[in-house]
This record gives sequence, C-alpha cells and structure tokens, in this order.
Amino acid sequence: YILKFAYNLPIILSSGAWTNSLDSPTPALGTTYHNTDLNHIGYPLDRWSVPLCEEVSKHPRNLSNVEEEEKECFMSQENINKFLQLKRDFVIDPKIVIGYLARFVLFWEQDDTRFCDVLKDRLDDDYVLFNIWCSNIAAGGNATIEALSAMHYYHVKAKDGSFHKPE
Repeated sequence: YILKFAYNLPIILSSGAWTNSLDSPTPALGTTYHNTDLNHIGYPLDRWSVPLCEEVSKHPRNLSNVEEEEKECFMSQENINKFLQLKRDFVIDPKIVIGYLARFVLFWEQDDTRFCDVLKDRLDDDYVLFNIWCSNIAAGGNATIEALSAMHYYHVKAKDGSFHKPE
C-alpha cells in the first residue's frame, strides 16, 4: 500500500501543478505505479501543509499583494533550495494517516473480496484511488466474483477547480 501526499503550492509550482493532481495519474509516481500490483492512494494537502514562508502568508506586509509576497519568499535563493532539493517539510494531521489506515489498509485486511463498489464508497472528497486492486461482481445474475484487477477512481474536477469523488 502506498499513500501519496499531493502537495499544493501553486505560487512556486505553476509549471508543476500536476503534483496535486487528483483527476489523473501524476507524471512521476502515478504513471510509475499505474497498473502495477500496488494499491496507490492519494491525499491532497493544502497550502498550510508546507510551513515554508508561513509567516509571510499569515502576516503579509501588504494585504492586496499577499500572493506576490509569498512568491518572493518562496523564490528566495535560500528557500527555493530548501524546497527543490527534496528537503521538503510537510505538516500532516495524524487523522489523515489514521483515516487511511482504518478506511483502506485495515479494511482490506479484513475483507479478502475487495469489491470495487465497496472501496469506491469508502472514498470521500479527499482520498483518491489512483491504482487499486479490487473485483466486481460479474453481470448475468449468477453473482460470480471476477478476478482482482487494477481499477482507477480519480476525482472529478469541477468548473471552480475543486475536486469531488466520482459518482
């Protein structure tokens, strides 16, 4: 099982918005794990998960120019090197990890059938199932269980840019 935290820093990563993609596999790990035997689940993080330049965001010099001040802070030589050299610090609420363990890992350990519909119902508007091994009930009324196969339950992106779980 893999839980990927999808960070979101559009201020400095305008060309890397894919890092928090929920509606398709991300180019790095998402495509690497696509159709493998791994269960790959994503969770999007918000701006406040990255403490870098947090003070600038909370207490800007000029309220009408907060985004520019944040960008200036992130892009300073000291900070950009901190972030881009894989020395990234993230603040993650423990409830997210506990929710992942309870909602997916422990649940799967108790339920060998892993029906796709049941797993999909365990989603909320946060978690996304990038690559999940599950089975469907075969059509035709005889209720046979199909073999496990890799499924992908990406979120749907709304017009306002927000994401929600698939129907």
